[in-house]
Amino acid sequence: MIQAMRLFNQLLQQFPSLAFAAQVKKHNAQRAAKGFGCRTQPVPMLFCQLAHADSLARNS
Repeated sequence: MIQAMRLFNQLLQQFPSLAFAAQVKKHNAQRAAKGFGCRTQPVPMLFCQLAHADSLARNS
């Protein structure tokens, strides 16, 4: 899991927030968003993919 977190952090550094926000604004990508924004949706999905998670549910 720690390796997945390190890789995740390295990947996120390749997509700077300001540059991402500029592209979202340029293409008006948030126009129909209801709930998750353009940045908050792919981040947890990417993490789960890297961590080989079966779901987003917590294991008790």
